Amino acid sequence: MVFEKEWGNILGDVYRKHVVPVIYAYKEEVEQYAGRGNVILMEDGAPSYIAKATKVLHDRSDLWRMKWPANSPDLNPIENVWRLLKYWVGKRFPKTDEEVRRYIEEEWERL
Repeated sequence: MVFEKEWGNILGDVYRKHVVPVIYAYKEEVEQYAGRGNVILMEDGAPSYIAKATKVLHDRSDLWRMKWPANSPDLNPIENVWRLLKYWVGKRFPKTDEEVRRYIEEEWERL
């Protein structure tokens, strides 16, 4: 999934409308094959993640969430993924927004 520019800023309502359904679809797919409790959501302290409406939504979905200390990006394993993704896409020297998007999607699939 790529966050689209036309969605605007990553605010709570945008996050719940566009991102959370993808998370839940993934959760259902994994649980269908691996069983309940095999998906743990890791979110940092961004306002859209900790918004009351987002918490309520997650509570209703029975989604397991990892407790995460504030201001600790160095502990977040996804930061290493972003660094690699940026490196691999940069090595391909994209010239247009379309190329950037395509390269990101291709490199993400390689991960």
